[in-house]
Amino acid sequence: MRRLSFSGLLLVTAVIILAPLPAAGFNIAMDYWLGSSAAVGNDDTVLAVSTDGKIKAFDSQGNKKGEYDTGSEITTSAAVGDDGSVCFGTGNGNFYALNALFNQIVYKYEAGSKIVTDPVSDRDGNCYFATDDNKVHCVDSQGNQKWVSNGIHATSNPVVGADGKVYIYGSTSPISAGVYVINPDGSREPFGPASLSASASLSINFAGNLIVKTDGGYVTCIGPDGNVRWSYQAPAGSSSRASKPEVSPRAAEQAGSAVSSGPVIDVDGTIYFGNGNKFYALTPAGAKKWDYTAGGDIKSTAAIGADGTIYFGSDDGVLNMLDRNGAPVGLFFAGGAIQASPTLTPDGKLYFGAADGKLYGLETSSPGLAKSAWPMYMHDPRHTGRADRKVALPFLNLLLLGN
Repeated sequence: MRRLSFSGLLLVTAVIILAPLPAAGFNIAMDYWLGSSAAVGNDDTVLAVSTDGKIKAFDSQGNKKGEYDTGSEITTSAAVGDDGSVCFGTGNGNFYALNALFNQIVYKYEAGSKIVTDPVSDRDGNCYFATDDNKVHCVDSQGNQKWVSNGIHATSNPVVGADGKVYIYGSTSPISAGVYVINPDGSREPFGPASLSASASLSINFAGNLIVKTDGGYVTCIGPDGNVRWSYQAPAGSSSRASKPEVSPRAAEQAGSAVSSGPVIDVDGTIYFGNGNKFYALTPAGAKKWDYTAGGDIKSTAAIGADGTIYFGSDDGVLNMLDRNGAPVGLFFAGGAIQASPTLTPDGKLYFGAADGKLYGLETSSPGLAKSAWPMYMHDPRHTGRADRKVALPFLNLLLLGN
């Protein structure tokens, strides 16, 4: 394990390695709860937001590059556009795009109400997000409103399909919910079956199938035609590790805002997700392959390394590392619950926040992200939330992926 030392930063040393996985790095006191996932730009700038209204930028060695104070609570993770602009939303309804140097506002869009989902972007630079007045907004690369879809109480982050359509989970009435597809002109329609679940997490595979994880551990695969391919319900299990790291009062106050562990997709179509303190692997056809019991509830979405290592956090303050067979290959102990989803970069660096108010950086042996349809939270380190264009796959993979 190589240890890195930086002025003003504490060393990361609490790593147990069960296999040759080198890990070292830094942690940075951010002072406030870090329940959101860090984004990383193409220039390796690490972007972290905290509930004190500030977004901060660091280089890959943990040195601070910049900071912007919005004066209001930041309610989303950051996302990085194709042009390098840094986008995020706030509790007072402002949606910002900053330049990469943090010294200029590209635009500020006034949504009029608290922004409640992370933003995603399409290939034309349009950003999509939802507000708590039951609206989904589309804003172009200059900050101009393209359309607003009214009447959806959104309870998932949006995702963008390879066809440019936006998918989001929510409700239009108090008695039912489900996925809605919003077309490029802003028109919308239900997509797939209605549900009684309050919230969901979405991902998309190479065949264009939408993988939906809802409350209660239900995972459903909906084909591009809106028909259900399969559904699976995972038992939640229960937290078993008695001893948990200390959490500051401020962190404990914010802990309820973290989202549940969403589905990610491996190169062979295997789907990974957490439910309670159980971490599951499903085949592309929806059958259970294995499960793993963590020491605390799993609320972070996993990241899959190109070497097959699967990284995810749990409420006992552990960053879990598994191989593709579900066997543990390493553990890292943070100073508080890890509910933020880890971000894995092309050079194998891993970043995540914890309830101790710190941003952590680790060096892993993974040579970047798995080259799969959806290998991490919001698809990629920039958090585009955007599916890759359909690629040529072997015949067998096409069958497995539902096409």
